[in-house]
Formats: sequence, C-alpha cells, structure tokens
Amino acid sequence: MMFSTTKGFSADCDRHVSCTVDIPGVIPNRIFTLLLPTIAAILHRAEPADYGTHSLVCLCRKFFMAEAELKRGEPVRKTGYESVSRTPDSGIICGGRLFAFCYARDNHHLEVDKYQHSGSATAVTRLIRIPPVLDAWIFCQCWFAQTTHGLYAFGDNDGGWLGLDSAEDEIIAPERVTHRDVTDVYVGETAVYLKTVDEWLGFRMNVFGQLGLGYDDDDVISPTPIPGSHGVIRWRETMGTAFAWTADGLMACGANDHGQCGVGSTDEVTTLTPVALPDDVKGRVDRVLVSTHSSFFMSSRRCLVAGLNRHGELGLGAPDHYVTTPTELLIPVDDIIWGWAITIVRSGANLLAFGNNSTRRISPIGPDRWPSPTPLSLPGPVTAVALVSGAIVVRLASGEWVGRGRIGRRIFARLTDERVDNAVHFTNRWEEVSDAIVESMSSRSPHHLLFIDPTASDL
Repeated sequence: MMFSTTKGFSADCDRHVSCTVDIPGVIPNRIFTLLLPTIAAILHRAEPADYGTHSLVCLCRKFFMAEAELKRGEPVRKTGYESVSRTPDSGIICGGRLFAFCYARDNHHLEVDKYQHSGSATAVTRLIRIPPVLDAWIFCQCWFAQTTHGLYAFGDNDGGWLGLDSAEDEIIAPERVTHRDVTDVYVGETAVYLKTVDEWLGFRMNVFGQLGLGYDDDDVISPTPIPGSHGVIRWRETMGTAFAWTADGLMACGANDHGQCGVGSTDEVTTLTPVALPDDVKGRVDRVLVSTHSSFFMSSRRCLVAGLNRHGELGLGAPDHYVTTPTELLIPVDDIIWGWAITIVRSGANLLAFGNNSTRRISPIGPDRWPSPTPLSLPGPVTAVALVSGAIVVRLASGEWVGRGRIGRRIFARLTDERVDNAVHFTNRWEEVSDAIVESMSSRSPHHLLFIDPTASDL
C-alpha cells in the first residue's frame, strides 16, 4: 500500500493501492480516527523533526487503543507542600498503565518529541513503560509510581528530588527508587517522605535534620528509614522545618533556630520530637503554617504561635526575641497570611495586623513595632489583601489594587519603568499599584495573599 502526503514521504506495503493524506504542520487529534494500520504506516515515514515519529507511533499503538478505558481511569494524585506554584502536569492510571500529560517548556523536561502546542509550553503525552501501576503521585514535574515491582520515579531531579542516587537534573526513563511497597508520597519544600507499611522513608536535603534521621547532613541521596515514624499519618515540611501528625499528637524536627518547632527550646531537633502543645489542643491541630522563622498551629479557629517575635509578628502583645512554646492568640482566626515580619489575620468580619510597622504599612501613625492585633484602616470594601516587601496592598471591590508602605520598582502604576528602575517609593496613604505585578508576586507564595468574600463580611 502506498501512502503519500504533501510533505512527500511514502511507505511501501504488499498491496498496490495508493491514497493521499494531507497532514498539516501540527497533527490534529482526528487523525487517530483512521484505522491503526493506516496511522502506523503514515507515522512510520513521517519526518521526526516535524511530527515526533517515535512518540506518535507509541501513542497510536498504545494510548488511543485504550481511549475508552482512559475515560474510566483514575487520576494521578498531586502531592506536596502548599506554597509552591504547580505546573499543569497531570496523569491517569488505566489498566495498570500510567499516562503522563506533561507541559514541557522548550521541549526540555522529559526530552520527548512535540506534537501539540499550548501557549509557550508544549503539551506532551507519554505512555510510561514500567511494570503494572498500582498508584501514582505528581509534584510539579516529579513523578512517582508504585508498581507491582516497587516504586519508580522520573521527571525533574534537580537537587535529588527523585531519590535515585543520580546527579542528572532530569530523569527521562523511569527508574526504580525502592523495592518496597509505598502507599503515600509527600514532597516538602526541601525533603521527600515515602510511606511504607512499617515506617516512613526520607531523602533529599537534611541540612537542618528535617528528615528526622538523628543527624544533619547536606544531602541524603536515597530513601532512608526514619526512626520512630511508624505511627506518622502525614507530614508538612517548609523552610527546613518538618511536622508529623500522629494519633498521639504533633511531632517536629528540623530548623529550630528561633524555636519554630515549638518543642520548648531553640536546640537542634534532628529526631521526631513532640510539640509542646496544651493538652486540650494535642491531637486537634488541623494544619501548621510555617514562615521563615515562625510557626502557626491551627486548631479550628484557635491559633497558637511559636518562633521569632522580634517585631511582635506573633501578635502576643509584646515583642520577644523567641517564643519556643506554642502560645495561643487571644482572638479567633479564620485566615492568616504572613511575611516580611508582619502577620495579617481575618477574624470574623475584621482584618487585623501585627508586627513591623517601620514603613507605616499597618498604621500611618504609631510605633515601629506593633505587637498586638490591630484593625487595619482600609480605604473601602476589599476583596483581597496581599503582602509585598515593605507594604500591604489590598484589592478594592472595583478591582483596583492600592498599597501603603514602602514598595520597590515598577509596583506603583502611576510611575513609569524608566523612573523606577532602582527606585523605592514610600507612602503612608493608600495609592494605586500595578495589579499585574502584585498578583504575579503574590501567586509565587500563597501565604502572602488572602482572598475575601465581600458578601460574607463587612470588609
């Protein structure tokens, strides 16, 4: 059979029948409605630079034959700490196979051929060739798949994310991480934790002892058993400080130079150690929010704080260099954001702030340090509040962003780029700021941005 296209390639088969197929620069999905032998013959002779031959042959033979099953497939679970901007990568587990839907910029990640464009990224679909898949997890561009023959990983390995004892920044072909059965994966900001039947395994950075191995070391390149982790239910690791939930309460390890582990001291914590919570809060902590030097322990609307309090950023009424034992705020807390030595909480219909006021962002008058929760004076009803370096910015009901405090280059909308290349603008009253830049800066760290439902409060 002879197939030809406007690109001028052909494939010779046993039968002397010919047809012409016009294939555009980007192969549309409808090509896969043709018979599989037809697709295979066309793609077999297609130019790799134009059509990604190898990936598409794999797709037509494996992926699209299972199209009906894919609709019933299980989505791959996303894992990882909350303050990271995620990629749109996703996947499906179907019939023991893992189908990865990746967005690779400049065709760098996973090193596969392009076949579909989406904005500045390249949408890439791959059938991952590994033993039958039982479960899978994805964090940014790090993929983990539990199979019948152990845990496999591929994707971004910068800094040893995948635990493969490899110096390669990217792992293209899936490699086995461990023979053990893994039932859960948690990827923190600097460390990775794998749950097995008997215990948790940890690897990657351990410079602060955040893996709980009993020692600190720059890097742990392969999964290592964590002592005393049998009863751990889940993890939360940020800024090198790790917290582990158990049936008996909260445990901590890692960075504790300002008492942010909440264990009653600023000593090094390299093993899982109980957090010194009050008895009526133990076992009831819903989540832990960690800044560079402080921690916020949330139990429903109760909030306990520990860590650095030099500027009063813990809201306890008086500045104190360290708070090493979790201490409860005297106000109910519904939402909280923090950064740059300042904290803002939403308590019912009120927005309150405390911490560093040297740039007059909390109040245009008053002391440089504001250690008690203080209502923010707002320019009107707001739908969002965000923290940027040196300032507080809010989004008005009209959609405009306004800010108060000290804000750096290109933030204030009324200033041109040429005038503020190295400038810092200071204001103790609300002024319009660039919404695009504010949202871009805040989106990098969700704990800097708080959205408010104007219909649910008087704000």
